Amino acid sequence: MVNWFVMYYFMNVYCNDTNDNINNSESVNFTVDASAPVVNLLSPADSVSYTLNSLLIGFSYNVSEANDVNNCSLIINGAVSVVNSSINKSASSLSISQTFVPGTYNWNMNCSDDIGNIGNIGNSSVRSFVISAPAVPAPALDTGGSEGSGGGGGGASAIVVSEIIVNPSLMEVSSVVNVVKTREIEVYNNGNLDKSIRISVKELKDLIDISEEELNFNLGPGEKRKIKVRIVSPEKPGVYIGKILISGKEVLVSLEVSSKELLFDVSIVVPEELKILDIGDRLESQITLIPMGEEPRLDVTLNYEIRDFDGQTFLIESETLLVEGQKSFKKEFATQNLPKGDYVLSLELIYLNGVAVSSSHFKVQEKGLIMFDYRIVLLGLLVLFILFLIFIIFLIKRKHKKRKTEKRDRVKIR
Repeated sequence: MVNWFVMYYFMNVYCNDTNDNINNSESVNFTVDASAPVVNLLSPADSVSYTLNSLLIGFSYNVSEANDVNNCSLIINGAVSVVNSSINKSASSLSISQTFVPGTYNWNMNCSDDIGNIGNIGNSSVRSFVISAPAVPAPALDTGGSEGSGGGGGGASAIVVSEIIVNPSLMEVSSVVNVVKTREIEVYNNGNLDKSIRISVKELKDLIDISEEELNFNLGPGEKRKIKVRIVSPEKPGVYIGKILISGKEVLVSLEVSSKELLFDVSIVVPEELKILDIGDRLESQITLIPMGEEPRLDVTLNYEIRDFDGQTFLIESETLLVEGQKSFKKEFATQNLPKGDYVLSLELIYLNGVAVSSSHFKVQEKGLIMFDYRIVLLGLLVLFILFLIFIIFLIKRKHKKRKTEKRDRVKIR
């Protein structure tokens, strides 16, 4: 038994027989690393509360590690929720986003290095947050009939709220050929009526399997149900996209399928702050190519595509590069022919006997469209209504004052 210290080693093995014949092995280099990555949570703060029916939360953190960081996972209520495999350990802030429905949640981050050490030390203790649904308006009474109508029966009519919330709204899955992965979709009835739920799959019917009993079911007011989704990777590598339709709501699905034995790791990333574009804006991306085999000097072909989740292709580009080591570069794409909607920018790196893939989601909106919160709109309408009432009261008072003045003048004349 040898006790290894944390450091970089060169090792040779020497053997000799009884005749003093000596031979040795080739040198072997290896690193002993027993230190896990240090993870620091940035936001949201601990024990925060929100009041919304659905909320997209960005979880910010950073990580430090002597070696490369392989991936970081968002842990929700003790289970892995989202995995980020494109980690820049030198970045001051990294982010993973997910949509939540009302409930109580605990969260933290785990990061793994290339050696396999998993760390959540630093200040990555478990934090919590609570999302509360807004109060449902009480039933409104309809008095029935108008003044002087001479009758008419009175009755009560309830305000009907019918809304289905699904989480997540975007499902991004990385896999390899001929592998089955499982994900869950939570369906929540936020209304005050029973809701009949119907589920179907678009563009990915051969790759997504949902049991028959979960394709059609009923949800009562305030009820939730988790739908188990089996995702079957095909034999051919590539990026497969489509939708899961749930009673008028959509879950966008992006499936990245690579070869089993990879000689390259590849990533194409649209920065978070650039994921929403106006029509005609150029799309910016960051591309990283990392050789993983013994021979890093290879000619590779890069195939780029932009597609929507209905299966329509809007852009195809290709280029060939000589890769002699890790390579990172930026690339822009024209979007003037893209109507508003959700899209996937995909990259296939093709080399001898293998394919590595990566993709990134982005959205195109109408030029000049301002993203707003409906609560701000309601507040603005309320302010306008109050100003209107003040103006009406001012006119009434002014007219009343004018009449009093005219009446006083007539008395003086008499």
